[in-house]
Amino acid sequence: MQITFVVEHCHLRGGHERCVAEWARRLARRHQVTIVSHSVGDLPPGAVRWDPIRRIPGPAPLQYLAFYLMAGARVKTLRGHIIHSQGPNCPVFAFSSVHTVVRAKYEILRSSPEFKRELSSKQYAAWDAHYRLAMAMERRLYPQPKGMLLPVSKGTGRELRAHFGTPAELVEPVPNGVDLDVFRPGMSGEREATLRTLGLEPQGAYVLFVGGEWARKGLPFALRVIAACANDVHLVVAGSGPQAYYREQAARLGIQQRVHFLGTCADTSALYRTGLALLMPSLYEAFSLVSLEAAASGLPILASPVSGTEELIEEGQNGWVLPADPTLWAARLNALATDRGIYERMSHRAREVALLFPWDRGVARFEELYGHANT
Repeated sequence: MQITFVVEHCHLRGGHERCVAEWARRLARRHQVTIVSHSVGDLPPGAVRWDPIRRIPGPAPLQYLAFYLMAGARVKTLRGHIIHSQGPNCPVFAFSSVHTVVRAKYEILRSSPEFKRELSSKQYAAWDAHYRLAMAMERRLYPQPKGMLLPVSKGTGRELRAHFGTPAELVEPVPNGVDLDVFRPGMSGEREATLRTLGLEPQGAYVLFVGGEWARKGLPFALRVIAACANDVHLVVAGSGPQAYYREQAARLGIQQRVHFLGTCADTSALYRTGLALLMPSLYEAFSLVSLEAAASGLPILASPVSGTEELIEEGQNGWVLPADPTLWAARLNALATDRGIYERMSHRAREVALLFPWDRGVARFEELYGHANT
């Protein structure tokens, strides 16, 4: 088969960019794979064909619209290719993986005071314009799509039907995946060595918060959780964001000595092997890659009730889905920190559940769907 992915950028960082890279390199073992994008990286040389789209200068909404139009014009010229786009980034597709329902995310974030406080007025205006344009494309493409929509979780599929009335027969969830060789539980001595490299004391209990968009991912709430925890429970924040602002918030809560900002982390797989648990009090997720990576590394997960948690979290077995009560989250973390038996049982189960989500699972489902489209 000739398979063409449409994505602004393709690499092993970020969210949907990494999904496409993982899918493409596996599909390329058996099929001819083309990437229509601004850039391609982190793939074996010669594995895929790159069909570049010129990136025009200007604000993000203009760049998004230009890619939408140019990618659409490009794929219209292809014959015999299965076009697989990513969300509302191309007007022509046989399949479109939905990594985010922009309308659902927009409604949640615009009502969040903490999200607005994290951005300057100029940044918020640019975000608002970008999202409004993306929502306009969703309204055009999703109510009666000319191809199949492949949301990355059951919850994302429900959002499509709720917001756009997408026919159920055109919505087929295909979950995200995880590299189970890269993300694995630690071996003897790995945790201590990594913590020393990071300048952290090996005897601490480190709860991890990983990713950008800190207000959307719930860092303000995570700080309140740590403030309610025992004094030997620390928070490690990995990713880019307004550190000065959140250092000030930590100081106001009296926990500045227990919150550690690492910035962008080159090797998150090693970081996961140092943790007690992953804290994910997000306002919105589709199916967090971070949650899959943490689970594959043997971390119990504490999460808010967002999409993807119903597939991954077994209540009380490998984590918890919790309401917005910091004392409840803190009680769970204190139990993990003080009872080795609970931690080891949940860590083992976290890895077991993650084994159900190799990238090859999604690739196999794509091949089935592509095959049906060709018949």
